Amino acid sequence: MGYATLEAWVRGTWYGTDPALTVFLGVAALLVLATASAAVNSGLLPTTLLVAGPVFGVGVARYGTTLTYEYGASVVSLPDAVGTAALFAIVFGVPIAVCGFVLGSALRRVTAVLADGSGPFPRLADI
Repeated sequence: MGYATLEAWVRGTWYGTDPALTVFLGVAALLVLATASAAVNSGLLPTTLLVAGPVFGVGVARYGTTLTYEYGASVVSLPDAVGTAALFAIVFGVPIAVCGFVLGSALRRVTAVLADGSGPFPRLADI
């Protein structure tokens, strides 16, 4: 499997012409990773870096591939691959990380309220 296959999966899913289950599972895995990171009291920055890292890595995978344009073909350079990967990490990784951070923080708060009884309701053990 190469970058062309991954690009076809993402394009088909993005435009709805050929949705790939792999893309949905990948996004779900990143969301679960971000939620777990935030639930163990990690901050927003570590959670974002943890989620944006794999997205950045996938973007860098286009380095060395040949792209065909109307005016000819060109090979993707390292600076172009890194720039595009950084854009992918910001555009896709950051929103997934923020959603996971919100879910993880809420999960941590609910767990603390139910376990410690620090909320408006009694602890489950006291009922």
